[in-house]
Amino acid sequence: MSVVISAPHDGYDRNTGRIAELMSSALYGNPDLAVTMKGRKIGKVDINRPGNTEESKQAFEAYMKKVEEVSKKVKSKEGLGALLQGYDDTFLVEIHGKKNTSGKQGYIEIATKGMSKKEEQFIKDLLYEGVKFEKERTFKEEGKRVGWIDEKGVGDAEIVFRASKAKEEGSFSKVGKGIHVELGAKLRVSPHNPDKLTLEGRCVHRALTAAIAVYSGLTPKGKSIQKTFNHLQSYSRK
Repeated sequence: MSVVISAPHDGYDRNTGRIAELMSSALYGNPDLAVTMKGRKIGKVDINRPGNTEESKQAFEAYMKKVEEVSKKVKSKEGLGALLQGYDDTFLVEIHGKKNTSGKQGYIEIATKGMSKKEEQFIKDLLYEGVKFEKERTFKEEGKRVGWIDEKGVGDAEIVFRASKAKEEGSFSKVGKGIHVELGAKLRVSPHNPDKLTLEGRCVHRALTAAIAVYSGLTPKGKSIQKTFNHLQSYSRK
């Protein structure tokens, strides 16, 4: 199964494209194996859902075509064999922005496709543990404190499985497996430079990438998450 990292609304969900490229670079050593669309909302319809107008349907079709193209490239690069008909063997990871209404600075909302409750909990546990490890590593190696994550790795972070609409239609109805991730602004946009990620955001996207790699059985090509990946592999065997 090919893992495709996507940011369908790169452009108004600030820095989601950057996160997708960093994740793809960490997994495959190539940021170009990410689907980054300068997406826009057409009326009330997102580019990752077809909607009811011809324009919105065309936008959705263009997005899914790009997902298929990248999926083929990933399978070729990783020696995974020919792409099955359609998207049944595509594991789509979509990165979205989220308006934070929970009061939690590290708010992460997730929906999954093709996963059991046990698998969802496994991903959630890996993500929490990965964020904790990244927080400790950042302080040890760089002397920088990640403010909203306490000594348990949770603190003012919250991961919830709530983005249910993502599973009902659109891109997730096409693929065999998927994770729809919505990140609050504090995990995407630096208050000092809106084109840069926050320190917390860096910890989260590295932890998410390592968690997906462990779950999918991938060995990351990039150096940025090797330590986190190795830690989560050991953690998953406990």
